[in-house]
Amino acid sequence: MDMTKLTASLDPDDTFLCAANFGTWDPSEDEWTEACCRVEADEVTRVHRFVYKKDAKAALAGRLLLRSFFRGALQLSNDSLHFDRTEKGKPYLSQPLQTDHTWNFNISHSGDYVVFGAQRDKLIGVDIMRTDPPNRKSLSEYFKLMKSQFTDKEWIFIQSPVSDREKLRNFYRLWCLKESYVKAIGVGISYSVSRLDFSLPPTVSISSGTAPHITLRIEGQDQDGWDFFEFVIDDHHLGAVARLTLSPMVRPLVNSPVHVLDVTTVMEGLEPLNGLDADLGRQFAAKLKKPS
Repeated sequence: MDMTKLTASLDPDDTFLCAANFGTWDPSEDEWTEACCRVEADEVTRVHRFVYKKDAKAALAGRLLLRSFFRGALQLSNDSLHFDRTEKGKPYLSQPLQTDHTWNFNISHSGDYVVFGAQRDKLIGVDIMRTDPPNRKSLSEYFKLMKSQFTDKEWIFIQSPVSDREKLRNFYRLWCLKESYVKAIGVGISYSVSRLDFSLPPTVSISSGTAPHITLRIEGQDQDGWDFFEFVIDDHHLGAVARLTLSPMVRPLVNSPVHVLDVTTVMEGLEPLNGLDADLGRQFAAKLKKPS
């Protein structure tokens, strides 16, 4: 299914989630050039600052998802959409002006996937993690390094499973929830996530219907108005969504499906903004593959 069909069926209270597997996307020089001409020139410059191909692909795929979503949700052509960045580097839609309602959005990438989330009239934060064991450290060493980022109650939750795999999965679940909240409020990496104290069910629920109750306390205070839910893309990628309800909830929070889209299909659904520049394809081809 393409983005136009997905956005056409959006309910005003829906949380929209889509993902693209940039890890398996292997564009030729010509395909990379075609993709670059569908986003603004300054963003192409940002993409090409990355040393490794994988990082460049993640950045460009995220930008394509962003433009594709707004093209469908607002029913406008690609060249009608203009984005700027805040002082902290967070992108936002500057033109056209959103007057009656505002679509807030967030992008995250890890492993092989980039995820885009959007919500109308509510702050939203999205985070995804690849659930692989840490590189260059044993699990015990990694946990010792990261323990200070969690409350005592959260650490008990992380350590509660018997297997190391499930302990690591619980770690990533909590980390995604913390990051989704920080990204929603837009404070950046300076925020101390050890202040955040999450309570969540023992397993990730991805079935349709009402989402399991996940709560957040900060320094002993309940954070009313915040909703959280988790998602799973495959055996190696999971994530979380945080959203602040600016008006009273009219229905229970439900798990939102993650629509996994093909990067090439997303690209082909966007009209070019600029002429083709073959140098961009050559520059991409010359980039290094990221070490595993």
